[in-house]
Amino acid sequence: MNFVAHAVIAEALGCSPLQAFGSMVPDLANMVGAMTGVRSAPNVPAPELQFGLQVHVATDEAFHHHPIFVALTRRAAAVMDGRRHVNTAAAHVGIELMIDGFLLSESRAIPYPIALRAAAPFCLGPWDDLMTYLVDDNPTRHYRSVPGCAERTWRILGGRRILAQGRPTVEALTVGLNEVAAEVHSAMDDLLHEVATGARLALA
Repeated sequence: MNFVAHAVIAEALGCSPLQAFGSMVPDLANMVGAMTGVRSAPNVPAPELQFGLQVHVATDEAFHHHPIFVALTRRAAAVMDGRRHVNTAAAHVGIELMIDGFLLSESRAIPYPIALRAAAPFCLGPWDDLMTYLVDDNPTRHYRSVPGCAERTWRILGGRRILAQGRPTVEALTVGLNEVAAEVHSAMDDLLHEVATGARLALA
């Protein structure tokens, strides 16, 4: 699950905005690492950050093994033209970005900007730079279309050494994501509800 949906799930679990930001931190730390070459953490109060990280782990565990997500990932990967394991990774990332895009396009991602505003005072140095980047609708504006998700996914894979080689082309990524886009959208409500339920049980 990508960071926008993480904020939405965290809010559904009753998290505070700072806890919701904490649930996004593992994904955002990857972006800081790409910007600086070093992964780091923001200066969010430790209890809020630590609980948010627990929410992130519980949410991803429920999401990544959910039968709907697994089936959609396999279908999208099957029509891509890269190496098989890289196609799977590409489908995985692309579907996560599409879910963020649907939430944003339908004005259902309100917990995301609220979490950013709550965390902004605690973000210094590269984290402050990242916050400036995010509030300008980067990179989320790309998530609102299938071609945008495909292009962004291709770039994300390119930043990971073991996935950069054997990437599907952007065109094949677009075909694969188009193959499942309508079903991702139609299944999204049930999927997010069931993921939140699974995460809640894991955190209890």
